[in-house]
Amino acid sequence: MKICNGLRPKIPFHIPKLITRMIMRCWDARVTHRPTFEDLKDELWKYYIDYYDYLNEGENKDSEIGIQIKKAEEFSANQESTNATITTTTTPLNYQTHPQAIYTSRLLNFSNLTKPKNEENFEKELEELTESTSALSIGDSGIVGLDMSNF
Repeated sequence: MKICNGLRPKIPFHIPKLITRMIMRCWDARVTHRPTFEDLKDELWKYYIDYYDYLNEGENKDSEIGIQIKKAEEFSANQESTNATITTTTTPLNYQTHPQAIYTSRLLNFSNLTKPKNEENFEKELEELTESTSALSIGDSGIVGLDMSNF
């Protein structure tokens, strides 16, 4: 019910904006606005090529996906060094399952679900992400008919 009412997980702020935009497009309650698998494959392939060029050939040093991934890696490295100084304790689970228990599933009734909708600011946030990442839109990539059978 919460998902139908627009609740979506929070995306960590350090995730590259291009990936965040892709995730949000997949979550769109409007089915016709969601990308197809072909669209996702093409977009991910474009990011892969751009990032590969960014890392290996020294070309495309202005690659937006490369810059965003580098920033995310730096953030993660900083988090790991910060977390290394913090000790955490784990608490044991407060329940036990019986070794001879048999668990069965059941059909759920979804007939009373409300019509899916997006969060209040979903369209605005997606539009802002689209504007800020328009330089790397898949329509500008010029890549057509990629053979992904070896991947």
